[in-house]
Amino acid sequence: SLRQGSTILLYTQADNSMTNLVTVPDVRGYTAGIAQQMLEAAGLNFTRTGSYRDASAVVADTQTVEPGLQVPAGSVVSVHFLDKSLID
Repeated sequence: SLRQGSTILLYTQADNSMTNLVTVPDVRGYTAGIAQQMLEAAGLNFTRTGSYRDASAVVADTQTVEPGLQVPAGSVVSVHFLDKSLID
């Protein structure tokens, strides 16, 4: 059983994902919404760390899988977001 308030992550993946490789896009510098759209369009799953504010100053800083790498479809890419308005 799960405790109230628990989070469940469901990742989608085809049975033949090991033979279906996709290229990881470079989402650094994009907002969370755009980064998520780019990763999902490439056939990847998205998780988010760092700032959770929804603002244009909050942009992707790093990602766990290097851009340009070929990975199985359905792989998870975690993206860390920074609030650029708080820097300086």
